[in-house]
Amino acid sequence: MRSRRGTQVFVPTRAPWLEDYLHELMMFPAGRYDDQVDSTSQALSNALIFRSPASGWLEMIDEYLRRKEQEHVPSIRYNCDDKSMQFQLWGGRMPAREADGSFLVTPEEAKYMAANCYRVE
Repeated sequence: MRSRRGTQVFVPTRAPWLEDYLHELMMFPAGRYDDQVDSTSQALSNALIFRSPASGWLEMIDEYLRRKEQEHVPSIRYNCDDKSMQFQLWGGRMPAREADGSFLVTPEEAKYMAANCYRVE
């Protein structure tokens, strides 16, 4: 379904109530019943037009998912005094060392770094 402003509204393709629901929407305003039309229009109006103090939950979920995604991206630089040392990080990954001996780790891998390795800013 599309609203007047072009925003898409998704409804399930299968549901025991779907046929009656769509029929009521299609028959509005000439139909006998309008309860579901009223509740649908109010819900869409509140969700798409009016912002409430609790409306930031979608942004909060987006931020949470973005952070979860970044947890697996090596972004913290570490170095070890022994530049020739080869090692395996927590989780089994072998880091690729730069010419200066530094390497990138994920935030999770950084929690388990060896004592002879140090963070490089």
